[in-house]
Amino acid sequence: MKNPPIVIQRIAGFTLTELMVTVVVVGILSALAVPSMRTIIQNMRITSQANEFMADLNFARSEAIKRAADVTVCKSNNPTAAAPTCLATGTDWGVGRVIFIDSDADGVLDTTEALLRVRETLDGSNTLTNALNLNLIVYTRTGGTTAVDFSLCDTRLAAFGRQISIEATGRTALTKPAAGC
Repeated sequence: MKNPPIVIQRIAGFTLTELMVTVVVVGILSALAVPSMRTIIQNMRITSQANEFMADLNFARSEAIKRAADVTVCKSNNPTAAAPTCLATGTDWGVGRVIFIDSDADGVLDTTEALLRVRETLDGSNTLTNALNLNLIVYTRTGGTTAVDFSLCDTRLAAFGRQISIEATGRTALTKPAAGC
């Protein structure tokens, strides 16, 4: 019996030309995908921020009803401080907010009042403003409050913004803003 001939197989690899073509194709695909990814991130960010704001408003309303007490949501530029304070000026609610039981109904977070929730500054240079320039929202023991509309906007303005409407009954609704942000 004869031994079969030894076949030397050549180990295949990539040539420099094949590697360069692959790198160019990946670069072109990446250049096309990055702008789309930025839009996806912006859309997710504004949706998330609108949902968090509505969740905070619904939380404050339910706590007011449950506790039969006034619950206040106010904007705060130091919400994570040991003693956060409510802002009395400015129109941007994007600086942060606190929710607390306002036992003396003065709209001020006192050291004796229970702090229920804290939210920090909005990401992505987004703004949250209201048409009435309210600095706080007070939910009464029945869940009612002042009717107001908030506009949540990013750098793309009204086309991608959100409007959060609060009815006098305290219910919230989310829509596209009718006017510019």
